Amino acid sequence: MTTRREFIGCGAAFAAAPFIPNAAMAAAKDGLRLRFGVMADIHINEIPWSQKKWPAALKWFDKQGADAIMVCGDMADYGVEAELQRVANDWFKVFPNNRRSDGQPIVNLLHYGDHDMSHDIYKRLRKSEMDKFYGGEKAMSEHLIWNRDPGAIWERCFHEKWAPVQIKNVKGYDFVLSHFTIGEPNNKWGNNTPELAPTLAAHKFDPKKPFFHSQHRIYRDTACGKYAWGQEDGSTGKLLSQYPNCIAFCGHGHFMGQQENSIWQGAFTALEVPSLSYLAGDTTREHENGYGSFLGKDKKQVRTSPPQMGHFFYGGVSQVYLVDVYDDRVVVHRHEVSTDLPVADDWVIPIDSSKRPYTHEAIAERAQAPQFAADAKAAWKVIKGKDRKGTPTEQLEVTFPVATSPRAYDFEVAVVAGEKRLKRNVYSHKCCVALAKDTDPGRCLFAVSELPASPDQCKIAVRPREIFGKSGKAIVAMGPKA
Repeated sequence: MTTRREFIGCGAAFAAAPFIPNAAMAAAKDGLRLRFGVMADIHINEIPWSQKKWPAALKWFDKQGADAIMVCGDMADYGVEAELQRVANDWFKVFPNNRRSDGQPIVNLLHYGDHDMSHDIYKRLRKSEMDKFYGGEKAMSEHLIWNRDPGAIWERCFHEKWAPVQIKNVKGYDFVLSHFTIGEPNNKWGNNTPELAPTLAAHKFDPKKPFFHSQHRIYRDTACGKYAWGQEDGSTGKLLSQYPNCIAFCGHGHFMGQQENSIWQGAFTALEVPSLSYLAGDTTREHENGYGSFLGKDKKQVRTSPPQMGHFFYGGVSQVYLVDVYDDRVVVHRHEVSTDLPVADDWVIPIDSSKRPYTHEAIAERAQAPQFAADAKAAWKVIKGKDRKGTPTEQLEVTFPVATSPRAYDFEVAVVAGEKRLKRNVYSHKCCVALAKDTDPGRCLFAVSELPASPDQCKIAVRPREIFGKSGKAIVAMGPKA
């Protein structure tokens, strides 16, 4: 079951089966040295809807026989101790005495993120919810983790010693966990980890094995691209660049796991981990149904008009990574827990660090432009709708099929009248679920007032795109007077 993409990038020796179902994952243990789960940004709070995905994910990893579970920060959503205690309670409910249901040990690879260590995020919560679930704003402010000895709180919750940087060994493989801390000299905003350099220098790593690092902030200029928001100051990446056998995980960005730029290889390997709580998509690109605020590469607003569409579907979606370590490769399964289906092909990382199939340049070169089916058609009509702010608006609704080969990252929709053109980018509504579930028709809305001409005088073209910019052939709908 070798994909053409993996064969080209890694060679047959490192090609692994894409879209491996649970039965196959269970059967793929021949030569398996270590299996661990990875999550990020679980954002547990005292509001009941936030509390379902975390224990469900733990139970799923238990069924997969994970030896350890990593969470790349942002566990306590509003930075309150009771939230972290809830995270710990669920852990020990699923893994009493740090044991799986089959009695085998499982290791906690959790660490703090910026929400866990925040002094003011709790102020975003509505007063009614503060009062109902936390006993009011005063009680929340008095029970924050960041100013009440984070180490002692961690030890109370997880019954283990805490340090700003911890090294844990699981079945012969080292994991370096960098807690998000803030306020130390040269670390006013938490964009670096002061204790990491001495910790790495003091530890002897086996150069023949990979070791794994985890932090919350995105490693600068690595996974998800140069303009990904929430990057560290570059100091961590500089340190890890001394270790070509390091595979590093981070969270914070809430990017989707099927984004092919979520993995990066340079002097080390970096992966951005999707949020278990909610997925934002690419916040540095303009998507009409995206989560971002239409920021350009210079982080300035590129548009003042409100989006005409709500956010794409992410309710109930729980994306995770399941990582299998072999003597010659590390396989990263990208999976969706609630549907129990993969969301994209596996990444197969060679242990031989001289082989770098996942540089962004290599991924972009291998990428194929997605194409619509030969009989695919686009359609349009004018409707009375509302923009995202709820303002009644006359809108042009464009619809199209989302089925492409290979799967599209997003779609460019252009309305053209002569030399004038208005373009919008959209995700499929269920872009973050497994391919088999992504069946809703594609949809893009324009405010009629912004169009270059009346709709019946326009040509409408829809192109599927992959994340590095290659576009497939457009399908076109013509107004009767175009």
